Amino acid sequence: MEAGQMKSLVDWDAYIRDFHPDLDLQSVDNVWKWNRTKPLTLAFFIQQLQAKKLVKDFEDLEPSSPFRVVILGGNPEEEENALEFWGDALEKVLNLVEKDRRLDIVMIGPQVSPERHNTSVDLTPRLRITFYKGRFHDYREDLVDDKKYEDPHMFLAYHSGFHFYIESWTSTLVALFNDGVVGCFTSHDLQDENKQWQWLTGCCDFETLLEPSTNPFRCDRKERKRAYNDRLFAIRGLPDSLYVFASSGPRRLEKGE
Repeated sequence: MEAGQMKSLVDWDAYIRDFHPDLDLQSVDNVWKWNRTKPLTLAFFIQQLQAKKLVKDFEDLEPSSPFRVVILGGNPEEEENALEFWGDALEKVLNLVEKDRRLDIVMIGPQVSPERHNTSVDLTPRLRITFYKGRFHDYREDLVDDKKYEDPHMFLAYHSGFHFYIESWTSTLVALFNDGVVGCFTSHDLQDENKQWQWLTGCCDFETLLEPSTNPFRCDRKERKRAYNDRLFAIRGLPDSLYVFASSGPRRLEKGE
């Protein structure tokens, strides 16, 4: 089957059969999957959201304009994994989004390596990744000041645990919700997802774009006794809502305030 003919990314077996027919399904181990779970989870989100026409302004994009994605939570391990494996994994499924569409990824996090801060790498002719050391709201303010900022089409937080780190995440979530950016989240397991969901529903009003469900590209980490990217969901802040910073998390600003 040609990549452009695939209707969707289904699961690991389907991906391997279509894109790596030389690999034995029975011999693929968790290390192989671990190195590809994140890019393929990203591809799955993009494919699902694009198919349902849920991505802001996607239909109006010029053919030469890239699809812009922000990855929250960069660190040296994630950087090395992205540079080594993401190009191969994502290039093979970009046709699921649009045949000639480019993908621009910005990996953001306070733990990004200083030497990679504000550097870009072309992993393939259609796939660029840029690294930024800091938090999303800082990145946004820097580019707004330089008149270079464009809203991402989506952001993705891999098992972020944001509900445990409210103070450091609230400003980022406020900025993304107010810009109407699609927010994609993964979690280690159902319990972790429930905590994220309860925290969000307790302080935010949002539109659910992809209901919480099992990620077809989850990967078990037996040595850590838990899965990576086990669950996923996607949301977006409600149109015409304005969120402000509160100690307990983003709070919707009511009329008259």
